[in-house]
Amino acid sequence: AAAAAAATDVAAGEGGADGDGGGEGAAGDSTNYSSELGDFVGRDDLRAAAEGKGARVAWPGTAFGRSIVHPENTLQLQSSIARSPKWVLEVIGAPTAAPAGPGGARAPAKPAAGSTDSEFRGTAHIDLAPILYPGCSVIRGAYLLDTADTADATATTAAAAATAAAAATPNPNPNPGGLARAPSARKSGPAHDAPRDVVNETTGGARTYVVVEISVKQPLVPRRPESAMGRVAAYIKPRASLPHIRGGAREATEEFHAEIGAIAESLALEFVDSFGNDIEHGDLVASAEGQLERKRTILWKLNTSGKYFAFKERLKRSIVHVVREKYLKTTQFASKQELQSFLSQLYVSLVDEMHVSINKLFGVGETTAVSPPTTITSDDLRLYAADAAANGRLERASEYYRERIVRARAAGDAAEADFWADYGAFFMRTGELTKAHEAFKEAISINRRHVRALLLFGVIKTMQESYAAAETFFNAATAAIEHDTSGVVDPSVPWTLLGMFREVVDELPDAERAFAEARRLSEPDAPASATAAAATATAATAAAATAGEQQRSIFLRAAQFLLSMNAAWFCERALSRDLLVAGQTAEHCLTFGALCLQKEQYDDAIAALENALLADYQNSDAWSALGHCHYFLGNTATAREHYSRVIALTRQPADVHLVHLRLATILMEGQEYDLAKRVYLNACRDTPTATSWLGVGIACYEMGNLSEAEQALCEANVLNNTDPTVWAYLCLICLRTGRAVEAQQSYRQAKKAGIDDPSKSSTGPQLVVDVALAGHGIIELDAADEALARAAAGEAGAEGATAAGAAAAAAAAATAVPSAPPASPASSAPPAASPSAGMVY
Repeated sequence: AAAAAAATDVAAGEGGADGDGGGEGAAGDSTNYSSELGDFVGRDDLRAAAEGKGARVAWPGTAFGRSIVHPENTLQLQSSIARSPKWVLEVIGAPTAAPAGPGGARAPAKPAAGSTDSEFRGTAHIDLAPILYPGCSVIRGAYLLDTADTADATATTAAAAATAAAAATPNPNPNPGGLARAPSARKSGPAHDAPRDVVNETTGGARTYVVVEISVKQPLVPRRPESAMGRVAAYIKPRASLPHIRGGAREATEEFHAEIGAIAESLALEFVDSFGNDIEHGDLVASAEGQLERKRTILWKLNTSGKYFAFKERLKRSIVHVVREKYLKTTQFASKQELQSFLSQLYVSLVDEMHVSINKLFGVGETTAVSPPTTITSDDLRLYAADAAANGRLERASEYYRERIVRARAAGDAAEADFWADYGAFFMRTGELTKAHEAFKEAISINRRHVRALLLFGVIKTMQESYAAAETFFNAATAAIEHDTSGVVDPSVPWTLLGMFREVVDELPDAERAFAEARRLSEPDAPASATAAAATATAATAAAATAGEQQRSIFLRAAQFLLSMNAAWFCERALSRDLLVAGQTAEHCLTFGALCLQKEQYDDAIAALENALLADYQNSDAWSALGHCHYFLGNTATAREHYSRVIALTRQPADVHLVHLRLATILMEGQEYDLAKRVYLNACRDTPTATSWLGVGIACYEMGNLSEAEQALCEANVLNNTDPTVWAYLCLICLRTGRAVEAQQSYRQAKKAGIDDPSKSSTGPQLVVDVALAGHGIIELDAADEALARAAAGEAGAEGATAAGAAAAAAAAATAVPSAPPASPASSAPPAASPSAGMVY
């Protein structure tokens, strides 16, 4: 059982009230002021003087009782703190009677000068929200005492005491390891010959304050255990060795083989045209003299007809490609001897490749190429697509969706219809209804009982006001759900959407009948299909096991399905009906907040999500969506706090990978590269993507750890070898380690992948690479100057202009000491953790 305790000190500044002194519980020089909350952040001069030698009132720890919070009351306490995080502490002090006079009689206490009440009353407003941070067990702070509106404060204190009494039970046998509950705050002090007006001094210049520490034996909100951070290589999954791929050299060689094959076929036709009759009658002379004569005849016909020159020009382009890609020769030769040596080497290589091509053409030594085994599954591709879409790379996300479909079609996988439905949901997100219409149509053509595709096709037809077609597909979905064995769609959803469609076309009696059928199917014992019924029963059991969870209405289930398929218009209608039927429940607020986030209505989303958190303060989905809202609004500090809380919670949200990426992005912008690397590695451990590995590589590069940076970037390249930013940073690493040839190859791959295209890569890495290569003399300096001029003129945008300084620094470092790693930007001062919540990131 968790317990709660409070240890309180009251101290007065210069001119404050006298206390009983003694120094019990006083804060000494060993107090960690940087980790405290309240009205005094840090140890200022006033507090140092007051706690060092000023008058104060202290309560010893033995004066407190013990309280135990039962597990069933923990959620109630969390909800109370979430709804009213500011709790009021009232401090009451009364002077004791004067010392006994002659005869043992005590003189009555003198009232304060100018005051009608001899008591001192002050209130402090304590923020208990930090105690709800995952893993937080102690909060401490200094709070100013205010004597204004003491009557209202007394009422508030009574209400707070009632809430605490409902959640806490007194323990008659105090446990030394437990926590204390403060008794009556009334404390007697020594008599004063001339008592002062304590109230006026408190609200005036004295600035009396109370130091409060609240601790629990076990955190109210448990924290997710953290894993030890190892090296980057420990996070790379083992995979089978891939065959050596030459990249551009292989492409150039294959182009040369194709040209040789085409020319060989033309020469064969020319030979048949010249000596076809001899071949047909068997008069072809097989002697050496006959072969030489036929060779002279063929060469004469080729020269006189101009075909020889045409064949030579046809081969020239492919040979130039081989020289550039395979031999990496793009500059002029220094001497004729170097030219002759290179030509001899090139001639031998081209003749060998010509023999390989001819042998392949005539089937001599033909071998079947073995494609490398792939380890990327369709689920991985779906994750990569979602990652690319979340980062704004919609074209790349579309490519991943298409690759899923092509793989399923080639393998004859029955899941191809599901992949088309996912592709249609992607187009619903981007607002391309025509493409979504075609995608759902493809899914239905493959599987005529695909419930998701039928429902979304009906939604699109309703939005297009094709009501007859919409009715057909909604009815087909209600019939198909009876035979559905996947359990992906709740059995009540098709009937709910059919009823909503009936409302759109003003067929209210039919709508009510459809809603009644949906309610019947939403019951756990409804006679649905075996798999769907089992899934519904499992969901009902889980819902009953969750404390405080309310039964979802049929409209909320439909809204959550529509939200997952990005059908915002119909989802909003379903949420409106749910609000009328079930009211503003926590799950309704969460769904509405996610809908507003999808529609980029961030203020409405924040209000709805905060309402959802009042009922369940540990809802990781709500905290995640709230962090996304602040992230898009530019409130990076608030977004970082919410993302850190999400990672610390024991139950992770569905989009935890996106939470990791955006939190790491915020840390990278603040140049906290070590923390960013840890967050990126957590993302790589759970769901590795090219984006997460790229983040690890950039963070390691900025810290000067070039070896781990190269490992991470190579892993990103395995997952996506068309990212120009990955090639750009690989080029920089090769320059820093003195590998100019590999740097040139990486640079060409970055240019080929589209580093010049702002939609595929930011301008910053391009500028860094261009200037660094120019510093090494690998490319012309004019190209780098042109890129810098574009950035200075504003064509590259704010990001590119900012990168200009970094580019110059990178070029200077690469030119001066190519093999030396750069100094770590994050090594000067490590970031301080949040004192109140105990944040890690």
